[in-house]
Amino acid sequence: MTGNIGRHRRPHAGENSPPSRAPASGDNTLQAILAAMTAALISGGLWALLHSQLPY
Repeated sequence: MTGNIGRHRRPHAGENSPPSRAPASGDNTLQAILAAMTAALISGGLWALLHSQLPY
């Protein structure tokens, strides 16, 4: 075994390291609300379609 080669290496000074994660933008709340509303509309439409196809 040769040890921890390439595992969680810290960049040296002067070495360009890309950011590990994009910074959180301020519209995350709006995006979450839109995603929830879209999911609710789709599930409501599917529920209505399902119930319109059922024989009573």
